[in-house]
Amino acid sequence: MRKILLSIAGFIFACSLQAQPILQFVETTHDFGEVLEADGPITNKFEFTNTGNAPLIINNVKASCGCTTPAWTKEPVMPGQKGFIQAQYNPINRPGSFRKSLTISSNTGSASTVFIAGQVTPKPKTLAETLPTKIGNLRIRSKALNMGTIKNNEISVKKHDLYNESDTPLELIESKTPEYITISFEPATIEPQGSGKIVVSFDPTKSKELGYSQETITIKTNEATDAVKSLNIVTTVVEYFPPMTGDEQAQAPKLTLENKVIEFGKANAGEPVIAEFSFTNSGQQDLNIRDVKTNCNCTKASVENSTIKPGEMGKVKVTFNTEGKKGIQHQQITIFSNDPRNSMQMIALRGSVDSN
Repeated sequence: MRKILLSIAGFIFACSLQAQPILQFVETTHDFGEVLEADGPITNKFEFTNTGNAPLIINNVKASCGCTTPAWTKEPVMPGQKGFIQAQYNPINRPGSFRKSLTISSNTGSASTVFIAGQVTPKPKTLAETLPTKIGNLRIRSKALNMGTIKNNEISVKKHDLYNESDTPLELIESKTPEYITISFEPATIEPQGSGKIVVSFDPTKSKELGYSQETITIKTNEATDAVKSLNIVTTVVEYFPPMTGDEQAQAPKLTLENKVIEFGKANAGEPVIAEFSFTNSGQQDLNIRDVKTNCNCTKASVENSTIKPGEMGKVKVTFNTEGKKGIQHQQITIFSNDPRNSMQMIALRGSVDSN
C-alpha cells in the first residue's frame, strides 16, 4: 500500500510539472533614452517566450500610470511560442525623467513586472504660449507681475519678458508708480519682432505694509492706440526675523489661535455678520499685533489690544457686510505679529447669505 501511495504522489507531481507554463522575457526594462515631447506617444513591445509545458494565458496587464497604455497577446501562447506585452507612453505635458511599470497577471501562478523609462525633452513653446497676454503691440506673460514673497528688510528686483509684435520700433516712454515701486526697461526701445524686459524693483521699507499687495501701475508707449497700459505688481511681504537659537525661540512670543475657522451659518443679505476670534500668547515675551487685514473691502477686522502679555488672551473682532452678497461666503482674515515662528496667520469666516 505504501508503494502504491508513493507511486500516486509521484504521478501527481509529474503531472503538475508537465502542466506548468513559464513566462520568460527577453528584457524586463526598456530605456527609451531621450524622448521628444513633440513626437507624441512612444511604444515598446516586451517579447516573451513560454518556456513551460502548458499553454500560457495573459489574464490582465495593469499600468502604474494613466499615461501608459498596455496591450498584450490575447490568445493562449503555446509552449515554445512567443507573445508580447506592449507599453505605450504619452509624453505630452510630462517633461523630465519617467519610470513606469506594467504588472502582468497570468496563469503561471505569480505576477510579473516590466518597466519603461526615459527622459522627456519638452517641445519648444510658441510665442503665444510663452507670452500669452497681448496689450496693443506688446506681448507679456501676464498683466500681473508677480514679485513673490519678500522680507520687509530687503528690496526685491525681478525682470519680466516683453515682446514687440509690430513692424515698427516700440518705445517704452514712461511709467507711473508709487514711491516704493521703480520701473525700468531693457532696452527702452524694442525693435520690430524683438524682445525686451521690464525691470521691477519693490522696496517694502518704503511701503511699510505687510501681507499680500496688488498695486496697479501704468506704462506708456509710442503706439497710436493702446499707448497706456495697466499692469499689476503682485507680492507678499513678510516680516524679517534674525536667526534665533533654540533657547531664544523658546523665549519668544507665540500666537496660538483658538480656532482657525468660524462658521456663522446663514445670514440675510444686508444684515451684518459680527464675529470674534480668540487667540493666546503662549510664549514667554510680549506678543505684538502688527496688523490685521482682510481679503475684501466688505470685511473689517480689528484687535482689542495690540500688546498681549505671556499667557493672556486677545480678541479679533470681525464685521462682514453682506450687502449685495449671495450664496456661500468665505472671508479671510490675516493677523501679523512678532511671533518669529509664524508671523502671518490666517483665520476664516464662513457661511452663506440668503438674498431677500
